[in-house]
Amino acid sequence: NLLTCVSTIDAKVPLLFVIEGATVRKYETEVGILCIEGRPQHVFQDSSFACIVIFPDPADNLILRFDSEKLREYWMVKIATCSHQMVRAQLDETAYKFYTMGKQEADIEEPNSVNSFYLTNPYKVSHNFAISQQNNLPSRRVSFAETMSESKLSIVLPLELVKLYKKWITDFAALLESRQHRWPSFAISGLHDVLREVRENSETLEQSAEFLHNYSGPPFRKSMEKHRVAFAPVPTNLHVHSSVVDQRATQSVISCGTASALPLRFQVATLTK
Repeated sequence: NLLTCVSTIDAKVPLLFVIEGATVRKYETEVGILCIEGRPQHVFQDSSFACIVIFPDPADNLILRFDSEKLREYWMVKIATCSHQMVRAQLDETAYKFYTMGKQEADIEEPNSVNSFYLTNPYKVSHNFAISQQNNLPSRRVSFAETMSESKLSIVLPLELVKLYKKWITDFAALLESRQHRWPSFAISGLHDVLREVRENSETLEQSAEFLHNYSGPPFRKSMEKHRVAFAPVPTNLHVHSSVVDQRATQSVISCGTASALPLRFQVATLTK
């Protein structure tokens, strides 16, 4: 029976123990008294946490020292139970958990502050199935859970963007009006047309902002309303899909429906999507 100890911090040569006919016990040093001229002067004791591995040949005995009592106890148990039967039992336990892993009875998930802040209305579906294996191994059970959630940002961000667009277009209209006297006479009619289009579009943005501010439905735009002007900045059917396999691997995917381009009274352009 072999036991290998490899350093994980410093680059050192690993130790290889041949555990055969050996025993392990705590190594307690005796109290020593230093005598000078027949009188005791100092009392000393080795307070390190150590254990001794005793072999049939006393010359082969090995003293191991550790930094704490807990670490010493851990390695004493490790050395004392190092055997072929123990390793085989650990291997069988690991293989059983791996090949027969299924859905846990208690469906307890750790709260995620980020998800709870941005996501809402989760809808969860669980699937359990088995995968056949070769070499006479039992079928492996797999638990797959998918959660589809709505994103609160689907309404929050478009509302803030509409407010920003409204400010930009208002500033643009004010700039055009303040510089009307600088335009040549032949361009005044065109300037008035631009101002009219800008004011109409500003009114549309105002209506959209008012609608989104008072909106209390699901935080996404349904397919049947994808051509609604007030919903123009809101993504269609945007959801976040989170997948969990055997309570370990997690992956999130964002899905969205077809985007629509609404003219908003412009002839050849739309709002920035």
